[in-house]
Amino acid sequence: MNYEEFTEWLAMSQTAFPNLGTWINGLPDASKTMGIWCKTLEATDPKTAASVVLEWHRTGERPVKWEDWPWAVRNEAYQMDRGKVKEQEPEPPRMPEQFPERLKHVLRLFVRIGQAKHRIAEERASTPTDRLEQFEADAAQRLDKQVDLYKREALKAAGL
Repeated sequence: MNYEEFTEWLAMSQTAFPNLGTWINGLPDASKTMGIWCKTLEATDPKTAASVVLEWHRTGERPVKWEDWPWAVRNEAYQMDRGKVKEQEPEPPRMPEQFPERLKHVLRLFVRIGQAKHRIAEERASTPTDRLEQFEADAAQRLDKQVDLYKREALKAAGL
């Protein structure tokens, strides 16, 4: 919540609870206190903070003293946000059919890269240990060439 959102939230809170405005006006240094409140609520979503105050108003109770107001709002807003996260169902993974044609081509290239890595790993496993270092160097060069080729094809397919 930024300063502008805080002032809107505070005005709404004072409308819902008129005694809050009276209490704030009676403070010796209200502007500093409101600055501290704003800092306390800066990580709070303004809509959720407003929902907390409206819920308190709906029930007809002010559950805390005015001095504890920002911490109570922040804590309840946090609990409300956590509840929303738990209630949301995870989005199903996107199927390849949902990708644009350009991206399908890129995905196919990544599959080919993975297959090439797998073939090289199989060749490495079947190579005698005395030729292993030479094989690894050759395999790395082959893989780099294939990856470069696939990248160029992907960029060409993507129109870049």
